Amino acid sequence: MAGRRFFQCIGLVGFLIISGCIAATENDQLDNVSVTADSISISPGTSNVEVVLGQPQDISFRVTGHFPSGTKDLTSEAELTLSDGRLGAFSGGVLQTSGELGGKATIVAKVGKLETKADVTIKLTVTKTTGDVPAQSTDLFAGANQIPGPAPAWSYPQDNVLLPPNLSRLSLMWIDEDNDLWQVKIATPLLEFTFYTSEPLVELPFEVYAAVANTHRESQIETTVKGMQRNNPSGWVVSEKLTLRFARDELNGGLYYWANSDNGGIIRYDFAKADAKPEKYYASTSDGTEPGHEGCVGCHTLSRDGTKMAVSFGGGDTVGIMDVATRKLVTGTGPPGTFKTFTPDNKWLIATNNGTLSLIDTATGNQASQFQTDGKAVMPDVSPDGKWLVYVQPINFISDMGFTGGQLMIAPLIGTTLGKATLLVESDGTYNNYYPSFSPDGKWVLFNRSSATHDDQMDSYSDDPAQLWVVSAAGGTAIALDKSNKAKNMRNSWGRWAPYRHNYKGGKLLWLTFSSIRNYGTILNNTGAPEDPEEPLPQLWMAGFDPEKAHAGEDPSTPAFWLPFQDMQTNNHIAQWVEKIVNVH
Repeated sequence: MAGRRFFQCIGLVGFLIISGCIAATENDQLDNVSVTADSISISPGTSNVEVVLGQPQDISFRVTGHFPSGTKDLTSEAELTLSDGRLGAFSGGVLQTSGELGGKATIVAKVGKLETKADVTIKLTVTKTTGDVPAQSTDLFAGANQIPGPAPAWSYPQDNVLLPPNLSRLSLMWIDEDNDLWQVKIATPLLEFTFYTSEPLVELPFEVYAAVANTHRESQIETTVKGMQRNNPSGWVVSEKLTLRFARDELNGGLYYWANSDNGGIIRYDFAKADAKPEKYYASTSDGTEPGHEGCVGCHTLSRDGTKMAVSFGGGDTVGIMDVATRKLVTGTGPPGTFKTFTPDNKWLIATNNGTLSLIDTATGNQASQFQTDGKAVMPDVSPDGKWLVYVQPINFISDMGFTGGQLMIAPLIGTTLGKATLLVESDGTYNNYYPSFSPDGKWVLFNRSSATHDDQMDSYSDDPAQLWVVSAAGGTAIALDKSNKAKNMRNSWGRWAPYRHNYKGGKLLWLTFSSIRNYGTILNNTGAPEDPEEPLPQLWMAGFDPEKAHAGEDPSTPAFWLPFQDMQTNNHIAQWVEKIVNVH
């Protein structure tokens, strides 16, 4: 009996030891994750979260390890990342949303060599009111139904406009004389913005526009406006849908333009800075002079890299070459010149004076030579690679700025020598072609075309019938930019290309700017400047350009939009692009 009890005790001790070893092994397995875990998972596996614009929100996630013997919370040991960092970032197991845009993203969780994924959708929301709006506006529209009657009609922007994602702001305008309370709604799976207003206009300020555009890059949205009478809120009428499209890439580069007014001058704007403000770069005094230099300084051009500016004083009496960083003339005033263009290396300036092209040394300001051309030559532009010069050869020359029968010529530029020119766009006496400009890839020439009317003989200066056209730099049939031109007698002039090519939906996208006397929605009817009620106020407009459509002979342009940084009370034109805005010191 004693022997049996001895062996029973030994057996019991052995069982306890073995059981303890098994339990210890299981705990070790749970601790040694990378060796023994079969898999990991993340919860929730699919998340749909609403975030109010400008109010970041925290979303918690849990990473679980799965072992043969059970599960364990491994969140503290996991590395979590988000596929789209614009939506937010992880701190431990908490996703801190940016509150700046909506979107879909993938969450990746890693523990050692193990990995798992989850999906998250962030929907951005906001409700804003402007003007004298009843506190119960949301309930008024929610409690009413659609009724027949005159509906709001969109005034700005045009349907299917294409917009860059870094435009500083955007106004939506409509015409509606029957109602006094409106609801504008932008609703997509990733965003729902609602605006209530007592005025037929809603402005999307920087943070709101950025949220809409960045959420829908290379995509589009639709919006409507509903109108009702606040003293009879039994029903609402609704507009047609307005489609807004957004580009993929942000605009880069800088824009210099002439704002003609008593307090005007050369204004510049830096697209590379978020929510930038326009800067008066070169002021003009009330009598149109700058200290030491007489007359207008509106006729300006810049080198492509933005380091040099050539300015015509007194409407072309003399030309000065300026160092942009110091705002100082580096050459003094040189020979006469109106229209000008820099070579890409910045060594030479080609300027027009009385129909003759002169080559000016940018280091000294002296005229080095004159190009020999068949007939008068004005409005030159050098291709981005410096190998070609396009210019206008007027049939009926009056001045550098005013002529008729302009035809476009293109000639090889070999060092400081101009080769034999060939005809690019002919004038048949019906049209006047002028203001040529090379695209940033050198493949296209943008230009103006005017046709004669009963009271206008195709003048190239401030001509109401002016429209934008484009032609291949290699020659071919010119194409009217009808979508950008919009209508007749808009004075669509001074077309210039933004300096970069962009990617868009598997192809390329270019941007161009021009001045126009079209109305800016309902807030600028172009009834005239304060000193002359009969004179409209040209403004700067921008549009997209699809090279593939141009190659196919189709209209490659998009509806144009108003550049929102300009002053509506000034006459804005002569927009000149640079690759980079240079700091002034």
